[in-house]
Amino acid sequence: MKLKKKNTAAVLLLLVLAIGAIALIPKLSKSKVTETDGQSIPVTQIKTESADSADEQTKPPLSGKHLADVPHIYQKDKYPTGCESVSAVSLLQYHGCAITVEDFIDNYLPKTDYPYYEGNKMFGDNPWDAFIGDPYSSSGYGCYSTAIVKAMQAAAPENFTVSAIYNCPLQTLFENYVKKGYPVQIWATIEMQEIEKSYTWQLPDGNSFTFVSPEHSLLLIGADDANYYFSDSMRQDAVVSYPKEKCDAAYAALHSQAIVVIPT
Repeated sequence: MKLKKKNTAAVLLLLVLAIGAIALIPKLSKSKVTETDGQSIPVTQIKTESADSADEQTKPPLSGKHLADVPHIYQKDKYPTGCESVSAVSLLQYHGCAITVEDFIDNYLPKTDYPYYEGNKMFGDNPWDAFIGDPYSSSGYGCYSTAIVKAMQAAAPENFTVSAIYNCPLQTLFENYVKKGYPVQIWATIEMQEIEKSYTWQLPDGNSFTFVSPEHSLLLIGADDANYYFSDSMRQDAVVSYPKEKCDAAYAALHSQAIVVIPT
């Protein structure tokens, strides 16, 4: 009898364990489903963020090392010293503005007379305010960003913001604007040469100003590890590259000034 009771007890114990195991199965399954659902949340978030980033892009990404479809205008035939206006018009055209270089120079660009001598002293106006001389002539001097911003603000439609940027490294301009689809107009020297000569004259307010040569303005449109890429109106090629070190030096020599146009 004791053996029979022991056997019966064993059978009952086995039944209890089996029932307990069956009862645990749904809980384990539910726990596994919950874990899977939890893992799917970050995947959904990542996809959403990617879609949002794509929607925010108003311009196509870099095509290789530089922006594609930046209008290129060769200046030497008609505007030998009008690089600032040519670059500004290329920048506006890139954003869909219907304007020509002639229209920009004739109707929007502030211009003033050439510097002149009285005795041994040279007098002239400020290139931050207006173009010095004639951009249609090979003897024109040039102008700086504030004069071009003023002209661009008058020429561009109201749904564009034209901003001057100062003392911002070229690499930062590339990261913050070019990589997001916005070319940047900068001031440097022709082909990133060292300064060859300079002219110093007295301004109407009594201060002196030194204009360095060969001054140039062009569009920053790309970069790689060693070079910056430009739409350079002094060159017939639509895209040219110059070593970063030379670009940084030439940009600094022309007061580290730049212009960006952002559609609003």
